[in-house]
Amino acid sequence: EQWQPHDRITLIGGVGFDHYSDIGEQFSPKIASVFRLNAQRSAIRRHILKIQYGRAFRPPTFLETQAASNTSNSKPETIDTFELSYITRKFDETLRFTAFISKLDACITGISCHQEAYDIKGFELEYEKPLFPDILDLDANLSYARTENRDTGDEISGSANWLSNIGITYRPFRWMSFSLRLHSVFDRNRDMLAAANDPEDTHLLDATAFLRYPGNRKWTLRF
Repeated sequence: EQWQPHDRITLIGGVGFDHYSDIGEQFSPKIASVFRLNAQRSAIRRHILKIQYGRAFRPPTFLETQAASNTSNSKPETIDTFELSYITRKFDETLRFTAFISKLDACITGISCHQEAYDIKGFELEYEKPLFPDILDLDANLSYARTENRDTGDEISGSANWLSNIGITYRPFRWMSFSLRLHSVFDRNRDMLAAANDPEDTHLLDATAFLRYPGNRKWTLRF
């Protein structure tokens, strides 16, 4: 549901309901408030402030519930997240900054299904800009997150403190585009078991080609 009590304020609310025969029921609410800081919507540069709370969950898989070492009651993993975002736009250029705090309960770590609780704090910076309108686009984001076990103070094994993405999309024609995207992971937290196999930093480069037959828009090809 969306409600606009004022020309510069929009309130958004929603709820999801799921029922599983083996783990029970789960409600997932979401509440957000959007404040337009500009007095006029037609301003060249717009400034927006957004506050949001949401809950998400993940039920344990079959292996996680049936593992021999699973001594817990296999509750679903839930995460409650509070976000504060600042968004500024000028024409097609967009910059977003988001700070967040999350409460992760019944964290499922591996098939052993050890269910623990963590606090997660961090931020994300996103940027989008057409370098040449309808021809060359740039998008990038950088995020930092710190996880902490509420009992031991340890971080989640396998989690990363820093993530970054940068992508460029080139469209020589309306029916053809090529894109490159570099995904980087820095300062991955590794336990003694994973340290020998998982690198601390990883970099993945994706190249994508998209073709659409000009005479028939229903026919597309991605490589």
